[in-house]
Amino acid sequence: MNLLRDKILILLFIFFGLLGLFTNVCADTLKYIDSSRQGTLTIEDVLDKEIPLFLKRYNIPGAAVTIVEDGDIQWFRGYGLADKARGRPIDSNTIFQVASCSKSVTAWGVMKLVEEGKLELDSPVEEYLKSWSLPHSQYNSSKITIRHLLNHAAGIAKVNYPGTHPSEKLLSLEESLTGKFGFKVIGEPEKKFLYSGGGYTLLQLVIEDVTGMAFSEYMQKEILKPLGMDNSSFDFNSEVHEKTAVAYGVMGQQLPNYLFTEKAAAGLYSTSKDIAKFMAAYTGETSFGKNILSKENLSLMYTSQRENYALGCILGTLPNETKVVWHGGANRGWRSRFMICPEEGDGIVILTNSDNGEKLITEIASLWIEWKDGSKPQFYHESKKEALITRIIALLLAVGAVIYSIITSLNIHSGRTRVNIKKPILHVVIHVFMPMTIMILWYMFFYLGSFTQGWAVAAFMPQGFGWLTLAVFLWGVVFGIRGLFLKKKSIHNVEGRN
Repeated sequence: MNLLRDKILILLFIFFGLLGLFTNVCADTLKYIDSSRQGTLTIEDVLDKEIPLFLKRYNIPGAAVTIVEDGDIQWFRGYGLADKARGRPIDSNTIFQVASCSKSVTAWGVMKLVEEGKLELDSPVEEYLKSWSLPHSQYNSSKITIRHLLNHAAGIAKVNYPGTHPSEKLLSLEESLTGKFGFKVIGEPEKKFLYSGGGYTLLQLVIEDVTGMAFSEYMQKEILKPLGMDNSSFDFNSEVHEKTAVAYGVMGQQLPNYLFTEKAAAGLYSTSKDIAKFMAAYTGETSFGKNILSKENLSLMYTSQRENYALGCILGTLPNETKVVWHGGANRGWRSRFMICPEEGDGIVILTNSDNGEKLITEIASLWIEWKDGSKPQFYHESKKEALITRIIALLLAVGAVIYSIITSLNIHSGRTRVNIKKPILHVVIHVFMPMTIMILWYMFFYLGSFTQGWAVAAFMPQGFGWLTLAVFLWGVVFGIRGLFLKKKSIHNVEGRN
């Protein structure tokens, strides 16, 4: 009876203690940030107040943010560090890899050739290829057009390029198209939306074959320079290297600056201000890039083609139905996003040098949208809901592990369980090494990217995933100790002793 009473008291103590912990852990998730509505604060004031807190919360070294209003750059701010070891701060000249935002810039290069009559959007891409041929497939590859490649409707297998370590030799463009992450047609063109970097790698080759110029040279001459993107390049040369921030992983560790053969899909180096110039050019009413594309082609570029994807950009609407053109990017150690309302000329650019950057981008983009529209977007509420669910699961797992441990301890105290380290090998393997193996594999998969071409999967998980990892590891430790040292006495032995 005393033992039962002790168990009840301990469980009640645990329950109320963990309830308090739950309240503290989830407070950040449940908090609705409405600081943008406080008094006469501007959006700039709000960002200055909130972003340093976000950097600390999500373990992100730095970020660069630029705001565009009425088609012109109105505000820039660098937060945190470009290089933690050297204490180098982020400023307006700090260069980032902008990952898949490269696709949007590449699309302008393609549309420039369309405007000049050197490409036709609806002509088969095979007509323009000189140095490489489409691979054989069971589908009719001859139907793949330039438009299909631009809007991811070519039926190409999904490709997320991990990049190449700077100490390794880069593949040629043709080798990339035929290699491990090569161009594979897995569906009939125009039937469905399949997001893939492979289509943009092929467009990179098309540009080279049609112009007779290296892709990066053509883009520098025809797009980046006319747009005034003076700190941007598809080549990682010495000048770019000097200004580029250091990339960091999900645990805050320094990562190599992975390089890309597939520049059109993922290889642009740029600053927040330069991306703002490019973004502002979508309005057609700014001094940036006025003579690159006609208004008709600009409008075509952000006209929906398939699944809210246009020609190199994604289409969306704010809660008040205002049209927004945007794209995001994720390379190892980098995250990026730009958003522009072309009819109003208002937009924002967010660049970070961390695998954890998507959470920061969600927060900043939500603040900006709330400021413009008066309410936070749906993706903000979804992210907070996912974070709350993740933390609740983590808490329940942790509670279970603690309760299990306490009950086991009480059984030891009562004599129902005794220590015995003489275990059969099979028992040790199952009860000790298996939990350890699960913990190791969990860490390798989610944090090292050992089975995902180096991508740290934890970076794409909801906020609070770290708590879930700790809960899983706690169970692993509990099971490991329980399996190694503890053995239940038989009921007969217990009754015999009594």
